[in-house]
Amino acid sequence: MESEAHAILVKQLKRGSEEAFTRLYLLYSGQIYGFALRLTKSAADAEDILQETFIRLWDNSAKLSPDAPFKPYLFKITYHLAIDYFRKQINSVDFQNFIESDYYQLAAEDTAEQQITLEEYRKQIAASVAKLTPRQQEIFRLSREEELSAREIGERLGISEKTVNNQLSLMLATLKTDLLLFCCFMLSNM
Repeated sequence: MESEAHAILVKQLKRGSEEAFTRLYLLYSGQIYGFALRLTKSAADAEDILQETFIRLWDNSAKLSPDAPFKPYLFKITYHLAIDYFRKQINSVDFQNFIESDYYQLAAEDTAEQQITLEEYRKQIAASVAKLTPRQQEIFRLSREEELSAREIGERLGISEKTVNNQLSLMLATLKTDLLLFCCFMLSNM
């Protein structure tokens, strides 16, 4: 249970007190940063999430309830920002390139932590690919492993280039959705 002094700080923050905000930041920033770091495995991203958590706190301070538990509120903000972080990663050009690349090859300079994360992604991609139809799996293999163009795949399989492109788009959407769900699952188990 949070102390009376703590409730007073929240009340002061609710009224717009910068001093109360600073004191709450000093009390919780280390915990929030650690939580964000555990979720993202990136110091830079954890720092961004920490800052965004407290920006949101400040922006919504007028809506705070001094009687509601404050710490869980902060962690909830952080958790949702981490989910947004993973969504952005999944929709980023870099992530798109990662999916489209030879994803099972890890760079030698990757740290062990990054390799674990990439290994988890690799396993999830393999599981997602296994759920595709046999034809989609074949198109995926030809596109990603043999690096054939849509035209070349179409010629080899006797289907149109447009059909290949449509199938690739559907497959990438499926992979993105599965990976987003996987990231949310991973976050909820931390």
